[in-house]
Amino acid sequence: EFRSKPAWQRLLIMGGGVLVNFLLALFIYSMILFAWGDQYIKVQEAPLGMEFNETAKAVGFQDGDILLSADGVPFERYDGDMLSQIADAREVSVIRNGAKASVYIPEDLMQRLLADSVRFASYRFPYVIDSVMVNSPAAQAGIQAGDSIIALNGTPISNEATLLKDSIDPRLITLTYVRNGATDTLSMRVDSAYLMGVTACLVTDRLLPMVKKEYAFFESFPAGVSLGVKTLKGYVGNMKYLFSKEGAKQLGGFGTIGSIFPATWDWHQFWY
Repeated sequence: EFRSKPAWQRLLIMGGGVLVNFLLALFIYSMILFAWGDQYIKVQEAPLGMEFNETAKAVGFQDGDILLSADGVPFERYDGDMLSQIADAREVSVIRNGAKASVYIPEDLMQRLLADSVRFASYRFPYVIDSVMVNSPAAQAGIQAGDSIIALNGTPISNEATLLKDSIDPRLITLTYVRNGATDTLSMRVDSAYLMGVTACLVTDRLLPMVKKEYAFFESFPAGVSLGVKTLKGYVGNMKYLFSKEGAKQLGGFGTIGSIFPATWDWHQFWY
């Protein structure tokens, strides 16, 4: 019977469910890497840096900062591990306006981020014109496919949302753009619907430096184990935040679980 078995056998039986779940997770991670590979943006090479939330700005980050390292440890990609690196660091190094600068991190940064529940930062990407509608305000003003718009009415922009938001008023706008390495400006009057008549390029490796790696079937297993162990370490390391008031608020129900999924079905995100 169960009680007559050695302690190590009883432990395996009692922990069998947890052990199988862990092994299944490693297998799923391996198959994710086999099916989709791995890709990420090299955070140190993001040409326009990052756009930060108000909490990050309050501790010293500025829009356009390029993140380099935390306490001398270089950043590789923007993910949960990098955020933990920043929160646990004393000093974060950035490139600001072409020069190296330091941001000194308060001990309660993670608690502040949990309290405001807003993404710490997001990549800034150039607004590159993909196509121009015939007879549109942009076409009449001389905008061409491939132009990179860098400022609206003298204010630097970092993405399409900024451009659309800032272009509503006034209707007469001045654009600064880069074409074949040369910077120039032009003025245009947008139509009654406040549309310029352009579409932007999707955010791809054309706009941001993307690292892509594919895995053969047998290569995916050690990579999947490494990813699984790394993820588990991240969960364990972040357990300390659950014992704060802000951390406890993040332990939601089905609504919180559902909010991590994209608006449209994504098999990669589902398995991940």
